[in-house]
Amino acid sequence: MDGLGIRRSALPEAFKDLDAWPVVDQAALDEARRGTYQRRERAVRAWIAGVALTRIEAETGVRRATLMRLLRATIAPAADGRIEGFRALIPHRRRTAYRRLAALPRRAGPRGYAGALGRLFAEQPQIRQLVDDFLRKRRRAAALHESGFSVRSLHKRFLNACRTVGLADRGVYPFTTATLGYPALARYVQASLASGDAAVVRAVHGEEIAKKLKSGDGRRRPALEVLWRVECDAHHLDGIFTAYVPSPLGTLVAVPIRRLWVIVVIEVASRAVLGYHLSIRDECDALDVLRAIGSSLSRWQPRQLQVPEMTYAAGAALPSFLRPQFVGLCWDEFSVDAALANLSGRVADKLIQVVGCAAPRVLPRHLSDDRAYIERLFRTIEASVFHRLPNTTGSGPADPRRADPTGVALRRGFLYQHLEDLVDVAIANYNATPHGSIEHRTPLEHFAFLVDEASRPLRRAHPSDVQRLAAQRFEVKVAGGVATGRAPFVRLLGARYGGPQLKGARVAGQRISVEANLEDLRVLRAFAPDGAEIGTLRAMPPWHRSPHSLMVRQAVNSLVHRRLLHLSTQSDPVHVLLDYLGKQPASKKHVPPVYLELMRIIERETTLADAYDQPPDRLLDESRDKALPIEAAPAPPRHRGESRRSEATPSKPPLPPMRMALNGRR
Repeated sequence: MDGLGIRRSALPEAFKDLDAWPVVDQAALDEARRGTYQRRERAVRAWIAGVALTRIEAETGVRRATLMRLLRATIAPAADGRIEGFRALIPHRRRTAYRRLAALPRRAGPRGYAGALGRLFAEQPQIRQLVDDFLRKRRRAAALHESGFSVRSLHKRFLNACRTVGLADRGVYPFTTATLGYPALARYVQASLASGDAAVVRAVHGEEIAKKLKSGDGRRRPALEVLWRVECDAHHLDGIFTAYVPSPLGTLVAVPIRRLWVIVVIEVASRAVLGYHLSIRDECDALDVLRAIGSSLSRWQPRQLQVPEMTYAAGAALPSFLRPQFVGLCWDEFSVDAALANLSGRVADKLIQVVGCAAPRVLPRHLSDDRAYIERLFRTIEASVFHRLPNTTGSGPADPRRADPTGVALRRGFLYQHLEDLVDVAIANYNATPHGSIEHRTPLEHFAFLVDEASRPLRRAHPSDVQRLAAQRFEVKVAGGVATGRAPFVRLLGARYGGPQLKGARVAGQRISVEANLEDLRVLRAFAPDGAEIGTLRAMPPWHRSPHSLMVRQAVNSLVHRRLLHLSTQSDPVHVLLDYLGKQPASKKHVPPVYLELMRIIERETTLADAYDQPPDRLLDESRDKALPIEAAPAPPRHRGESRRSEATPSKPPLPPMRMALNGRR
């Protein structure tokens, strides 16, 4: 037994490896403390090496009692999980919390209060319990806590508790100080935060900071290959834009649009944006997520920009534009937050059927570090584009950049079409901007490099499956038949569908499944009860004329149900809705989402009409109606007295005022 009870033979071998001990920067010590430290270090090293205590005391001047005390301190556990090591030899270094033993002063004065709060907590443990409960927001019985945290609020509760136990009546601490113990209480809060207590950090700084403290330093992060993981999220764009709405007087009035959402899919390994979708709804739904997925699996084309000075950067594009083999590339993991649109069963089913990946991998919501790449993309787009515009809403109501964004948008004519161009250009330019984290390559260059060097075969989605992403399956009952003397038909979403295929399948009175494309409900794809395809069913009048989406169908049905619209077999529901909106007083608050949906449909129809040189009202989208391709579409019927036009170059009728408004006065 050596000295005060430390035996060299009983010392663990791990403690004898002095090279593994935490060391000290001796240059940080003054000359006197450095000399004391060096003598202590020599004494400890000599004792570990087996030198006798008498010799150590003679050569270093460190007494054996002091040496034993220092040795016990060196192998004691430290706050960082290691032993104290050589750090315990630093002169005047406190290794334990100060504990006041003297009684608290009973007279007011500027000094003599060191450790007074700790002594008070030791004498009055119920007060310390109250402070700790407030710090950690622990609920006792029916007690509730404030949503935030304030040291001042805690100090008021602390003083009330001190008065309850009679400290104010006795005239003792904290009522003997001018600050009533506020600085000491604030230091106690800071010490609790420094300890890393997750409950305290959560109460003071919020859930996100508490979760960040649990994360690692990134050294064990797996190296992902290309298309192993993509991140998908929705972002509220920080800008106000407008659309022209016709008034009952025949004029066009600019009306602000609610802030819209952009849903982006970004590939993690290359940082490249694969696709996006601009949602016009107040809240994103499953169809918006599926449209973003469809954009990621389809070929991107640059837009015809409305502003001549606005251009794409050199090489700006989405990966599907670079090479044909990049179109439809699938991923293995789809990382999203816990938004209801992402948790939809439709999204999970389409990911499995079309993309071939597992169900969405859900990460905590509103925690930016969990989807760091897509959150960084959103900050880049806002900082480089929308926060620079005079119609920006800024990052919040108190943002100084926010200066009457609605008034600026109305006066200066920031249109919805400009927003579409800005988003497309910003995302394409982002893909062509070099990133330091990917060896200063652009995301497009790095994506191409990773695809060429991929160690596994990459999957590609079939184009027909991609076109059916927006399709939804329904079960319906076939009505009509021989017993009723009517051709078989089905009812779906307020419309009837039929066709010769349904009659030939002999399924009257049975329940069949149909697949409806929610972006154009004129055509259904029917399947027999055993799963065999029946064929294409077409909408009966009046829903057979113009292309329309589920949102448009629901809006018309709602107005019909409220007896604000009346439909006949000769009318076109889309045109009836357009006329109805044109007769309503223009709202100064916002443009309804169905109006923007009509803008999108008419713009798509007009674009296809220009591409195929056909009248917009008669164009049938090939992707929506496989039974009737565009090349085989019947010519529009001629009315009596109508002059014959050349079949090769049919003329286009001028757009009515409503369509001019929907196309932004183009």
